[in-house]
Amino acid sequence: MKITYCLSFMLLTLGNFACASHSDTDVVDTPQNVIWLIGDGCGYNCWEALRLYEDRALLFDNDSRWVHLSMSTYPRTAGTPVPGAGPDTSLIYDTSAAWSALPDSKDHFTGYRFRKRKPTDSAAAATAMSTGVKTYNSAINLSCEMKPLTPITQTLKEKGFSVGVVTSVPLSHATPAGFSPVHVHARTLYGAIAEQAMTSPVLDVLMGAGHPDYDDNGELVKSPDYTYVKSRQFYKRMTGPKSDWSFIDTRDSFRRLGYGETPKRVLGIAPVHQTLTYNRAPKTRPNPAIPTLAEMTAGAINVLDQNPRGFFLMVEGGAIDWANHGNNGARMLEEVQGFAETIQMITAMLDSAQNGLSWKNTLVIVTADHETGLLLGGESDKIPFAPIVGKGKGKTPSMRYHTTNHSNSLVPFWVRGAGASYFSKLPVQHDSVYGPYIDNTHVTPAIFKILRL
Repeated sequence: MKITYCLSFMLLTLGNFACASHSDTDVVDTPQNVIWLIGDGCGYNCWEALRLYEDRALLFDNDSRWVHLSMSTYPRTAGTPVPGAGPDTSLIYDTSAAWSALPDSKDHFTGYRFRKRKPTDSAAAATAMSTGVKTYNSAINLSCEMKPLTPITQTLKEKGFSVGVVTSVPLSHATPAGFSPVHVHARTLYGAIAEQAMTSPVLDVLMGAGHPDYDDNGELVKSPDYTYVKSRQFYKRMTGPKSDWSFIDTRDSFRRLGYGETPKRVLGIAPVHQTLTYNRAPKTRPNPAIPTLAEMTAGAINVLDQNPRGFFLMVEGGAIDWANHGNNGARMLEEVQGFAETIQMITAMLDSAQNGLSWKNTLVIVTADHETGLLLGGESDKIPFAPIVGKGKGKTPSMRYHTTNHSNSLVPFWVRGAGASYFSKLPVQHDSVYGPYIDNTHVTPAIFKILRL
């Protein structure tokens, strides 16, 4: 059976963007700053859906200044870790299995079955990206032998950089936890994650949702929920006048943080419980009292760029994953738009060399921790890997989810700025559709190489 591929987004990674030639020098430019943006659950399919919905080219399309690669995301093991045991080799990404169009009685095609088999979770993926070491699903910066792994933020802080983490979901969720000075055996230990992240001197900026005093619509509640900030006593201590943090929790305060003088250390919790926008009531517009991810990111950068040594910032568009888990295509598009606007804001900032930040001194990475939903075209239950089809500007494209869980699909990896060309040296595998790809464990070691650490 012939496989039908989505040529429109295949071309994003093939052709001129595969591998550029290089001199003998490993690192041509050394950045001062690194901004790493992660769209949780945001595969190629989400970007293709957005392109069709907006009926225009994406920021990355036809722009050779971005190095275009892909990335594999599989964990070391999807089950209970066995200390000393080797990795589960059946989880390793295999291009032949991933693109197989052989009929399958349950999952339509065997390629779909492979992609849905024991994918990574966000904890293992964040740990792999942040530490360069694969681990078991649910672990935050712990190996399968239960030994602590050092996240990139901790290493860079020790080297004199300022470091920050921003997310659109609770600040104690898996991805922000993986980039924080946190070590827990289970990602659901939100209280322990919050305590470790907030009491450690490592982070200079920590921003996200998870406010105990607000519901998912951004409305004040009578009975606060301290799930994501440990407890009432701890929350009051971290946000009170004697705290090491300067605390903010209004949209105006996030916006003001984006310009002028700033505190040295900022804890920002948006006035909403779980997500900036996704979890709000159906058929309602986003609450204008809640900051956008772009506004939070601009504020974080303005805090961090005070350090002449440089800074590292991880920004997560976290609720893309939530929308895909819910197979909610309309809300997914909204979340990807918010993530894309954040990238566009950063791009504009660097294009104009605002506050001394430019492409000559800053490296920008855009990727995902994994794909969620196995989202394909509307006819993909009949035609293997059928493409997502547009219906016109402002209309949700024809598409179909094949799972409410994560998948083993390759995800985009786009990088631009000082030192970006080094990533073209890394791919050691080749996908039959997306071309060269790296693994999620390659990124942090590459950053250290580019920073000459």
